Amino acid sequence: MPSRFETGRVTLRMYGHTSGVEGALPALTATTELLPGPFHAAYPSTIEPAGKGKVELVCLAPGNAEGKTPGVLFVHDEYSHARRKLEVARFLQQRGYAVVLVSMPGSGASSGPSDWCGPATQAALEVALRKLAHLPGVDPARLAVWGQSRGATAAALLAAAHPELKAVVLEGATYDLAAAWRAGSPELRAEISAEAGADSARWKTRSLLASAKRIRTPVVLFHGEDDPIAPAATAHAFEAALLAAGTPVEAHYFAGRGHELPPGSIRTKGMLFLRARLSH
Repeated sequence: MPSRFETGRVTLRMYGHTSGVEGALPALTATTELLPGPFHAAYPSTIEPAGKGKVELVCLAPGNAEGKTPGVLFVHDEYSHARRKLEVARFLQQRGYAVVLVSMPGSGASSGPSDWCGPATQAALEVALRKLAHLPGVDPARLAVWGQSRGATAAALLAAAHPELKAVVLEGATYDLAAAWRAGSPELRAEISAEAGADSARWKTRSLLASAKRIRTPVVLFHGEDDPIAPAATAHAFEAALLAAGTPVEAHYFAGRGHELPPGSIRTKGMLFLRARLSH
């Protein structure tokens, strides 16, 4: 199993005393640096140009010489980056998928700042999708995109521009930025305004409700009914908009859940969806 971090520092302190002597002995201290292990070293990051900046990618490919391996572009959630998703990428790879992880602008080693799924984010995802399609052994006709939280919003916007994709998996996406701003905390409102601006027109370009009719790829979405960041009503509205446009959609709502969703259930259902959509 890959660890949840690659580098770190551990400090050990040993305290002791002697029998019959009052007071503690001087503490002994040792500090050591933790370095990436074999798993992380086997999958180094690559840096690619994206628009006016650069984007960090991590590629995991089974290397099927026949060129028939399906591929998944995985987009992380906010406050994360590509390399933090190596565990889920390895999970997908072991089940026969090539995977490209991407750090959105302002995350990992990608250029910043973050623009909340705006033009810089879409440029980065375009680079990542092209990289996936051209990995050795990947079938470019069987590609999917999987996103978490803000990464799910970015993934769906990418799908709106790429009807050739075969599957889209969305975990806790923000479907309407204006609704998220109205329902959000002061901190969330400030973050939206700082990254996406206060212009409602800019918010609309990041709204999946406005883009639903352009998404032709089958979608599976997961959402908490008590999500305080992305109101569940917008997820239901997005599902209805996809159905009205004739796009196949499978929706799973979790009662009593907020923005944090049960990973085991999502992984099981998400894999079933990918298998059905990416098989020959």
